[in-house]
Amino acid sequence: MKTTRRAALVLTAVFALAVLVSSAFIVVHADHDCVGEGCPVCQQMAACAQTLRTLSSAAAAAGTVFAALRALTAMRTCSAPERPFSTPVALKVKLSN
Repeated sequence: MKTTRRAALVLTAVFALAVLVSSAFIVVHADHDCVGEGCPVCQQMAACAQTLRTLSSAAAAAGTVFAALRALTAMRTCSAPERPFSTPVALKVKLSN
């Protein structure tokens, strides 16, 4: 379980770092002196914007899957019939020889 938690934290950190760095690059270079077609800054800004679109789509898909799984789990636990415990201890059976 510790490995799964650690992997989730690393993945979350990488996701947040990618969003932060891409956004920061776009903000810093939004007012650059464009040299026309083939401008490397504009191409990099387009790549950052595409990265942000991809990450937001992935986050939305993951959120949808998580919500669906939570809903299915809630429905399954709500519809499960109540079964009374019928163990010898619960029934107070005295087991004497």
